[in-house]
Amino acid sequence: MTTVPEGVTGAGSASVAAFVLAATFLVAAVTKLRDPAGAARGFADLGVPHPWLAARAVPLAEVVVAAAVLVVPTVGSVVAAVVLAAFSVFLIDRLRAGVRAPCSCFGVGRRHPLSAADPLRNALLIGVALLVGSTDRLVVPSAIEILLGAVVVAAGGAILRSVRRVLARVG
Repeated sequence: MTTVPEGVTGAGSASVAAFVLAATFLVAAVTKLRDPAGAARGFADLGVPHPWLAARAVPLAEVVVAAAVLVVPTVGSVVAAVVLAAFSVFLIDRLRAGVRAPCSCFGVGRRHPLSAADPLRNALLIGVALLVGSTDRLVVPSAIEILLGAVVVAAGGAILRSVRRVLARVG
């Protein structure tokens, strides 16, 4: 039988996940809002229809998703998962079409060409959204929950960097 470390609760872990998920959506939104012309160019490079409209609408939607995750976690988590799944379907379509332009998901300064790591990142974030959906209210997480959340985020980042390196070598 596995025991849960003292100070770790489902609501606390889900709250850390909610803060991580909301921060991810907010960072994505702010980077696009700071450079809407660059965001529009990035969307155009990916073949997004009406890239100027997308450069304005997508970050606003990302802000709404972030707010929903924090205000109504059960609803916000579903919305976040659906949005991430839709973004993933689009990215996979672009990959299949041979598009390798950098995804402007987190700003136009990104130098990584579109790769399988992008939908993988979204799949990991969908997992985070599922954890958020396990609570109907956010709580102040314990120090151990924050530490565990930081470790999980760091591990996810390391996995994505490793996948990018491998993909860069083989492709």
